[in-house]
Formats: sequence, C-alpha cells, structure tokens
Amino acid sequence: MPEAVESNLKGIRRLIAWLRGLLAASAVLPLIVMALVAWQNYRQVMEDANRVVQRTVDILAEHALKVFETEELILDRIESRLAGLGWDEIDRSAEITAFLRGLEAGRGQVVSIWLIDSDGYVRNASVPWQPALNGADRDYVAVHRERADAGTFVGSAYTGRTTGVPSFGLSRRRSRPADGGFDGVIAISVSAGYFQSFFRSVIPEPDHVAILFRADGQILARDPPATASPVQIAPSAPLGRAIRDAETGVLWQVSPVDGVERLVGYRRIAGHPLYVAFGMAAPVVLAPWHQALLVYGAGIGAAGIVLFFVTLLALRHTRREALALHRLLGEMRRRAETEAALRQAQKMEAVGQLTGGLAHDFNNFLTVIAGSLERLDGICADVPKATRPLSHALQGVEGAAHVVRQLLAFSRRQQPQRETLDLNEVVRGIADLLQQALPSHVEFQLDLSDDLLRTVADRNQLETALLNLVVNARDAMPEGGRLTIVTRNCTVAADAAAGNRDAPDKAVAAADLAPGDYVGLAVTDTGHGMLPEVLQHVFEPFFTTKGPEHGTGLGLSMVDDFARRSGGGLTIRSAPGRGTTIRILLPREVASSASAEPPASMRKAASAR
Repeated sequence: MPEAVESNLKGIRRLIAWLRGLLAASAVLPLIVMALVAWQNYRQVMEDANRVVQRTVDILAEHALKVFETEELILDRIESRLAGLGWDEIDRSAEITAFLRGLEAGRGQVVSIWLIDSDGYVRNASVPWQPALNGADRDYVAVHRERADAGTFVGSAYTGRTTGVPSFGLSRRRSRPADGGFDGVIAISVSAGYFQSFFRSVIPEPDHVAILFRADGQILARDPPATASPVQIAPSAPLGRAIRDAETGVLWQVSPVDGVERLVGYRRIAGHPLYVAFGMAAPVVLAPWHQALLVYGAGIGAAGIVLFFVTLLALRHTRREALALHRLLGEMRRRAETEAALRQAQKMEAVGQLTGGLAHDFNNFLTVIAGSLERLDGICADVPKATRPLSHALQGVEGAAHVVRQLLAFSRRQQPQRETLDLNEVVRGIADLLQQALPSHVEFQLDLSDDLLRTVADRNQLETALLNLVVNARDAMPEGGRLTIVTRNCTVAADAAAGNRDAPDKAVAAADLAPGDYVGLAVTDTGHGMLPEVLQHVFEPFFTTKGPEHGTGLGLSMVDDFARRSGGGLTIRSAPGRGTTIRILLPREVASSASAEPPASMRKAASAR
C-alpha cells in the first residue's frame, strides 16, 4: 500500500508540474498562434488586393488602348481626306468642316478637331473658332515643327480656348509634298472628362484613384480630379521610378496630391508613351485583415482564457485527476475543431467579400458600356447610305465599334435589343472594317448565300461578335493565310450524326440546340489551329493563349453568351495545322404572315433570275 500511495503521489506531483507548465503556456501560446495566423492572413489579404489592382489596371489599359486606336483611325481618315489639298482649299471649306464634324459627332472622347497651318493659324475645325486663332503655343505644334518623325504625338493637358473643356492633344504632322518640310498639324482635342467618367463608372468606391498619364509623368486625366498641384508625377516618386524599370507592376506610394498612402498598380498602354494607374487606399486594402484580426483575436483569446481556468481548476482538484484530465482532453479536442472551423469560415468569408467587390465593379463597368452602345446605335441609324460623306461617316462609326467590341464583351447580362436582320446585309455593312482589321498578307473572302433566311438578333451584339471572331482568326495567322466568312441556312436534327458537321449548309449536329431551322454565320481561317486540350477551355471567361498585352480572354465567351441568349448556339471545329471554323447559329425569323417580306439577299437573287 505505501508503495502504491507513493506511486500515486509521484503521479500527482508529475501532473501538478505538468499543469503548472501548461498554465504558463496558456498565456504565451495564444500570442504565438495569433502572430502566425495574423501573418498568414496578411499575406492572403495582400495577394487578393494585388489581384484586384492588377485586374482593374488591365481593364483601364484595355479601354484606353481602344480609345486611342479610334483616334488613330480618325487621324487616318483626315489624312486621307486632305491628301493633295493645299491650305487655300482647306481654309474654311464648308465640306471639310462638315467632314470634321461628322467624325466628331457622337464620340464623347473627342472635344474638337483642328487643322492648323505651318504658322500656327487655325484654317478649319469641327467647332466654330475666333478669326486669327493661333495655336503656335501648343506643345504639339512645336514638336511637329522640330521633329519630322514625331508620328502621333500625345500633347500635354490644357483647357480649350474655344470649348473651355479640359483636354489634351493628339496630333500628326502635315508635310509639304515637294520637300517634306513642316506644313502644319492635324490635332484632336481629347476630353479628359471622358476618361474621368469612365474611371468613376468602373471604380465608384471612395478612397480609390485612377489616372491616365504620359511617360514623362504629366497627368492627363484623374479621378477624383486633382484640386491642386502637382499635375505631374515626379521622376523621383516611387511611381516615376517604377515606370522606368517595368511597363507594369504594383507598389505602395503616398500620393503627392492628397497625402494618402495607396497600393498602386500601373500598366503601359501598348504602342503609346502612356500609362494608366489605379490605387486603393491603405485602409481599404487592409480592412479585411483588420476584421480578421478582431475575429481571430476574440477566438484565440477566448481559447487562451478557457485553457487558463481549466488548468487552474485541474490544479485545485488533483484528487479528481482522471476526471479533470478527461475533461481537459475533451475540451482541447473540441477547441481544436472549433478553431479549424472558425479559420475555414473566415477564409470563405474573405473569398466572398473579394468576389462581391469584383462583381460590383464589373456591374458598373457594364452599365457604361451599354450606354455607349445605345448612343452608337442612334448615330448609325441616322447616316445616309449613298453619298461620299456616308463612306466617311461609316468609317468613323466602324472605328468606334472596334473600341466598343471589347467593352461589350464584359456586358454578360445586357438584355439584347432584338430586330429582324438579314445576315448578308450585316456582313456587307461592316466588311470594310473587318478587312481593315486584317493585315495585307491575310486574304479576305465572303461566301454569302443567295437564299439566306432572316434571323432575329441584336445587330450591335452580332457585329461585335463577328469582330471578335475576325480578330481571333487574324491572330491565329501571324504568317498570313485566308479568312472566309460564310452564311448558310442550317438545320439541326434531333438525330444529327457527327458527320453532318462537315456540311455547313445542310444539317448540323448540336446537342444543346433545339431541333429546327437556323441561320448560320461561320468564320474560317487557315491558321495554326488548336489542340484538343485548348478547345476544352476556349469558351471559359479570361482563358487565353495570348500574352497579357493582347486582350482579356473574354472574346469567345462573349460570342458564346450572345449566341445562347439569342436562342441559338455556337460550334467550333479546329485541329493543329488545319485552321479553325467557328459558326454562330441563330434562330430563323418566324414570319407573321404569308406576305412577310423576304430578305434583301433573296430579293436580289429573285430579280437576277
């Protein structure tokens, strides 16, 4: 018996020593665990914030690129129109003025267009101007006077003397045919407010900032607008140093405008000495981390307190060591399970917050795009169809559509404005723009059916979808090739065999389409084709095999979404080295009466017979 008592006493003493150690650890371990959890969560929050900043910068850069591509097309059209004309023919010419106003009309980014001679005097413009108005003091006049190789020059920010609108210049030099000397400038005043409005629509939250600036640091547009100097990013500032080292990146910077520390992402606009940047205020970036700290601190602190009192209770009741130990082990097991569940719940909450924020930004972005498309549709509806000014106006509208097509790709939930369409007329209407988007070494062909049925779809979305397919086909043929657009009447049979896919004008196998008659629009290229593993993902949003400078990976997913929401579908056939064919199937129009008018293509074929 004494031996048994001694053994029990030694066991109790060992238990007391162990409990005293656990009592001390219960005050230290929660601090260590809290530090580890806080560091891990901080890293996750920063990774999420970096992704948000980079994705937003990509959206801003993509939009800005399309805007400047449109301005380049406008400058091309002006140069073509003025080719061979002297200043005496241009000076206050009503025809030239109407031409310039037609290019300006309906484009929110264009404030005015100016034709300036070698002495700096305005000889024609898209807006009324004061006699003897001289623009020699504009930096773009000086640059083009001194440099014949300036190309398309982005000028500094200014407030228009005639329009009173904050703007910046986009210009090209005119040269004398005889000796190549300086003969004036073609200039477009680009609205800074247009970019500010777009930034505000994409990034509506407070404590965020978006800017468009030149490579020399001069700010062209900012939202929110800067109320005071500086209007230039200093070369010694973190952002100024960063753009010298890389074309894209993310960094922390204290703004010299408002003194707010922000996480700033930046990206160069491809082909232009311009950058866009987006910044999130530090409190916004770190808010999820601070919330997690409160939750984790409460949970871990409560666990530490519970552990402390449980251990103290065990010390006071050593005679009930077995029961106390059992309760302690049970409590520790339950606590571990609770902590694991809490961590999992917080991770899911963080993911949900991030997803909700991105969805909110995305929705605002789509709202702006829908409004732009409605204005463009109104412009196109009022353009005559036979005169030379029509050709010029169509070129301008088609250039704007080239910008809108990437914006519309984001409009995944936009309700289509359906109308009865003749696909042949739609294709012919934008054929010039499609061919302009192709390099000279790509052959462009149309194979349009003479007896094509009408369909019902949204014209703007259909044109944008076709543009997306043509651009993808162009990128698949870097060495050149042939691009063919085909229209055919198609029939989807319930038991269509796989072999029918090779007959685009007959039956088409498409399991997810209801059997019936459809109108098909196919784009075929002779490019490098796609591997089977790539084909499995081509319609997924943001999936792309291109580099980050060549799009967002939303084009095919937008085309697929348009086809499905129009009551049709999409088929694709591709193989390495054998090119790619993508076919949009749209439902045929159901005539309301036997006297329904046939499409223009069928009327033309009937008259020919």
